[in-house]
Amino acid sequence: MKEPSEQQIKLRPATVDDAPVILSITRAAFAQFQGHLDPPSGALDETLEKLRATAFQPDHGATLAYVNGEAVGTLRWEVHPQRLHLYVGRVAVLPAFRRRGIASALMGWAEGHARALGLPAVQFGVRLQAPDNIRFYEHLGYRVVEYGQHLHYSHPTFAWMRKDLTTKS
Repeated sequence: MKEPSEQQIKLRPATVDDAPVILSITRAAFAQFQGHLDPPSGALDETLEKLRATAFQPDHGATLAYVNGEAVGTLRWEVHPQRLHLYVGRVAVLPAFRRRGIASALMGWAEGHARALGLPAVQFGVRLQAPDNIRFYEHLGYRVVEYGQHLHYSHPTFAWMRKDLTTKS
């Protein structure tokens, strides 16, 4: 299989009609975590109806990544209510297309979108049980700014990561 370059990765904003493909990519990408995360990821239990109802509201959206016309990655975003940052969630790349710059391209898109909206940062949570993901985002210039815990947990279960867009990184 030919390795895609940054130029071969096409990104576009998703529409509500794209919800089935977004859900399919997300489930395929998050399947590796089934039975390995405590608490379990909600990504695998998400329904098409919930996705349609939450991801396509004002100040919310999704982006799709394509390689050779095939949808292979996605991310969701929302504007923080006080406009403190662009929140990114459910970054997902099909397993067969990982380590080819797709997640980096998606995150670059999110940073550009945040800048276009006049937002000072991009922020998201990463499970502590996924240290490879934390290292990946650190490589992109994100840093851990705080630790958080899921409801009913007495210990940290995730890290908030953030990239300030107002300074040069």
